[in-house]
Amino acid sequence: IGLGKLGVVDDKYDVSISTACPALNDIVVDSVEVGQTCVKHLGKNNLGIAFGKIRRRVVTLNGELIDKYGTMSGSLRSTVERVLSSLESQLQEKKDELPKLEFESLNYQKLYFTNKFLIETSPSKIEEEIKILQDKILEIWGDKLRAQKSKQIVKENLEELNNDRKYYKRNSTESQFKIQKQIEDSERNLIENKQKEIHWQKSLNDLTLHEIGGDYEQEFQIYTDDELDAMNKDTLQGEIDILKEYNIREKEYNLRNECKDNYDNLRKQRLDEFIHGFNFISQNLKEIYQRYAAEKSWKNMSNLSGGEKTFSSLALVFALHHFKPTPIYVMDKIDATLDFPDHLIGVYKTDDQ
Repeated sequence: IGLGKLGVVDDKYDVSISTACPALNDIVVDSVEVGQTCVKHLGKNNLGIAFGKIRRRVVTLNGELIDKYGTMSGSLRSTVERVLSSLESQLQEKKDELPKLEFESLNYQKLYFTNKFLIETSPSKIEEEIKILQDKILEIWGDKLRAQKSKQIVKENLEELNNDRKYYKRNSTESQFKIQKQIEDSERNLIENKQKEIHWQKSLNDLTLHEIGGDYEQEFQIYTDDELDAMNKDTLQGEIDILKEYNIREKEYNLRNECKDNYDNLRKQRLDEFIHGFNFISQNLKEIYQRYAAEKSWKNMSNLSGGEKTFSSLALVFALHHFKPTPIYVMDKIDATLDFPDHLIGVYKTDDQ
């Protein structure tokens, strides 16, 4: 049976329905087996085979669906039965709960009427209890508000104390810095004063007392105001300048005498040391010469031979070393006194040849 034959459509709507619902030309069969038989028949006789790209879905009377991809789905009847069974179970549960709910409803109604009766019969007592409860609530809230207010006051006091602590701590730190700076300044001033004390103590030690000539009574005479007015300031200033110049010249004279004394002492010391060294070296020179040349006598330098002069030079070096030891000596031409005799011998040999 074709779907289009299941209902009658007015002729004027035939084209529209056919265009909008092309599936009306589909065929409805009794079962899957019938559908498969139809497909085989159509394939065997090459009838109605869809060679185009568009695939159609086929639905049987039992509700089985053949998808366009070839998938077959079972009937919707089992699904509907399961849904109906579930709904019936839920309905039965609600029916079972209904007596219980009706009983609870009766209890609530009884409680409602009882409370309504109590309210209507004793409103003053309830109002009194309500007022008591309200008073208790207000009291509790009052205590809570007072506690919150006290807490806020304590918090503000703590903040104020913290601010004061920070302020005093900051001031304490600044005061410590100031005190430390004052201590450092005092120590620096103390060191400077110590240095000044040493300087002035040294200057005080360098001061010497000078004998002042003349009569002390005349030098330290006390003049009256009239006598002071009669004195010439320019003359006094000139005398003061002369005294200053005299002191300067006296210091220079004393310094010159001191330098002269030092110079004389150095000259005398140098002469004494030279005489001492000369005598010491002369004595050691003679002893060394006679020790190593016992057969030779001590003669004048002009009477010595070249070898004796060379030996005398070495003896002098040993005497100097004995007077003032030195780790190293550099000597050149120690045998220079032998050069002239050797030269004469060379000349003689040349002339003889």
